[in-house]
Amino acid sequence: MGRSVEGPGKVRLRLAGDTGGTPGTAAARSVPGQYWVLPAHGGARIPVVDVTPAGNGSGEDASLIEVLTLWVPCGPPVGAVGERLEVRGPLGKGWNLERVTGKDVLVIAWDGGLPLTRPVIERAGGGRVRVWAGGTAPGSGGGSPWPELANATIEADGLPDMAAAARTAAFDPARSAALLAGPLPMARSAAAVLVERGMPASSIQVAVHSMLRCASGTCGRCRISTPYGSLRACHDGPVLPYDRLAGTGERQPPAGGGEE
Repeated sequence: MGRSVEGPGKVRLRLAGDTGGTPGTAAARSVPGQYWVLPAHGGARIPVVDVTPAGNGSGEDASLIEVLTLWVPCGPPVGAVGERLEVRGPLGKGWNLERVTGKDVLVIAWDGGLPLTRPVIERAGGGRVRVWAGGTAPGSGGGSPWPELANATIEADGLPDMAAAARTAAFDPARSAALLAGPLPMARSAAAVLVERGMPASSIQVAVHSMLRCASGTCGRCRISTPYGSLRACHDGPVLPYDRLAGTGERQPPAGGGEE
């Protein structure tokens, strides 16, 4: 029903459900941070990082959803008006809400990582939320400055990377949790700084949606090396506790093949 380009490689689609059901219910069942997939030309599968009910809950609008793609391969446009698409999901592991409830939440995001954190920020209760946004367009795509989030302080102070934000952020390690979303090397560096400053690795979560590729668990291009072996963003993530990335948490058996 509608298609707009959100940025390089990103497309937002407004879809109407067919007579077989109400696709908006998938968004209600999902955990923030999970992902969906869309089929594309040539058999490709495109990761979708947000599926949101777009209707007002009544009449024919009840089945409307909006989906935001993570990346779009080269070739014909995806989601042309009138095209029939299947949105599959939710898949993977999202943000662990229990680890942020009642705590002060420090969010450090880079470019497109900021919108990935918004759903969990909206559900975090009991503590303050401090958000640092960096990159070429801080806050773009996330509704910055999010005035409706009264408990959130949004910052974009020109620091060069996520690790620099982690070095300057004010937080109490005993009562804080961190959500990191950006390029994996940068997020890992920021997490290491937070641990050096006293935050437990188990209190840090890292979003690795940017590594999703085939979204089927077969291509191997989303593998992440850790001291315990490799993890797959599509299966073990796309939100990972930092203690697993750093190899300080409980060792878990390797994931099997195929989809969730």
